[in-house]
Amino acid sequence: MIKKLLSTPGIRIGIALAFGCGTAFAQQAPTALREFNANNTSATSAVNGSSQSAADTRFGSVSKVSIHTLLGSKSSTHIYAHLMPWFGTKGHIDVGYDSADRNQVKRQIDDMVSRGIDGVIVYWTGASKTGNAAHATDVAMKVRKEAEQHSGFQFAIQEDKQALKECAKERCDVTATLIGDLQYAAKNFFGSRAYMSMNGRPLLFFFGLEEYKNSIDWNVVRAAVPGNPLFVFRNSVGFDYPQSDGAFAWNVIDKADPNDVGLGYLDHFYKVAAQHVGAVSLGSAYPGFDDQLAAWFRHRLINRNCGDTWLKTLDEAKRHVDAFMGLQLVTWNDYEEGSHIEPGIDNCVSVQASVSTDTLQWTITGSEATIHHFAVWVSTDKINYREVQELPASNRGIALSGLGLDAGQYYFVVQAIGQPSMLNHISAPVSAKLPSPSS
Repeated sequence: MIKKLLSTPGIRIGIALAFGCGTAFAQQAPTALREFNANNTSATSAVNGSSQSAADTRFGSVSKVSIHTLLGSKSSTHIYAHLMPWFGTKGHIDVGYDSADRNQVKRQIDDMVSRGIDGVIVYWTGASKTGNAAHATDVAMKVRKEAEQHSGFQFAIQEDKQALKECAKERCDVTATLIGDLQYAAKNFFGSRAYMSMNGRPLLFFFGLEEYKNSIDWNVVRAAVPGNPLFVFRNSVGFDYPQSDGAFAWNVIDKADPNDVGLGYLDHFYKVAAQHVGAVSLGSAYPGFDDQLAAWFRHRLINRNCGDTWLKTLDEAKRHVDAFMGLQLVTWNDYEEGSHIEPGIDNCVSVQASVSTDTLQWTITGSEATIHHFAVWVSTDKINYREVQELPASNRGIALSGLGLDAGQYYFVVQAIGQPSMLNHISAPVSAKLPSPSS
């Protein structure tokens, strides 16, 4: 198996935090009200509200509940984000950062780790030293360096068909070009302690190279690439390609029905994967798809449905979790095709709080299924808040007398913590005057 990476962080649910005489309350570090909706991701504000930003993109505080929680407590599946390295280059939209900026790479991997993601698979267009390909290689090298700073975090590269496009167009030797790319990868990536491997063999992913199936001699490629790497291809047919060591799922868009989120495609992939015992197999999960901002726009759409697509594809993975050894999130930051999770997934939830006698209660709009839990926060000045309790998503109220607060005037907000990588939402403050216990 792919070596184990990060453990799933625990989530504290339904544990009251008592503040006898206000001592613990005073010791807690406060959170300013304005910070509740502040960006806590590696995305930038340029992806919010701009005419150049992707559809269905909002900006705010994202749930850092581990994505592993949606695969079940018994799952040891490794989760990888698919990273697009092309922003900051010609022909791509402005999302507010250059993918090759060292600090941005650090922020992205820190963000991935904070969400329970175990590694990253980097889109790569070969070893060319010019143009966008050189930029992508620069990103991959910086990902290598940063991944090595996080114990257990891994990375791998995925060679895209674009790496061979010019060669095929000019009728050059596509096999030789591919070999040159993979020899470069072996020299510059395989030796990293963070490079993804299985039984000591590095993994190489290929996207779309079936387009050149009549031009590539995979037996020659296999013999020429050092390190005895595992070759992993896209879709269930990838298990049967020459020299294949496995396959990974992606997504399939039904242009006739944007609400067909591809569960049939995923179900078929997992059933085929289960038949290939011992092969490398990676499932997939995604929040949606919309290529309206891409230069290659083809009117393809999978609706996000306020986070329901994300949950359904993850639930499909959970149902078949024994059929594969890894899960790829498609994608971390493909804003041009609307499959990004970097800035969070909007679950379209809002929270309304009120106080009645001794009870803080709340209602929501939107789907409860997209909420992981609620957090209740309290303030004495309506500016700085401290958390006093976390409650399951099914709860809609709490007795104020049970919070252990001293008598006095307080302000409360209720925060809906989203399911993994979904946006968090918070109510407006409501006030309550708590009497002394003897009154």
